[in-house]
Amino acid sequence: MFNCSNCNSDVKYMENTSSLFHGVSRGPMWVCTCCSARVGCHKDGSPMGTTANRYERFMRIKAHKSFDLLWSQASKRNKSNAFEERSKAYSWLAECLQIDVEHCHIGMFDAKKCEEVIRICKNARH
Repeated sequence: MFNCSNCNSDVKYMENTSSLFHGVSRGPMWVCTCCSARVGCHKDGSPMGTTANRYERFMRIKAHKSFDLLWSQASKRNKSNAFEERSKAYSWLAECLQIDVEHCHIGMFDAKKCEEVIRICKNARH
């Protein structure tokens, strides 16, 4: 168990989340017991990042789309291994954000940092 990155309350692992999301199962996730911020899980049950409210999740999705488009285009253009391009792209993004590559995970970013990722990726494509 860990604490919510939004309100610092307890976060609970939930196996069946369909009742929370209008009958649609989103798979297991970690959900804040107070503010309902949430984060998905890896196959081993560990969180995929930090808990996020609705707007932060929306911004993370937008940031990922922008970032993924950038490295996947490079992979196609260079006819290279997508995993290698993705790793290079995360190193490049960490440098642009002036953070350690170990902390460069969109699933850990707040909305403001996601806006920065989107701007950086957009500028790199042009």
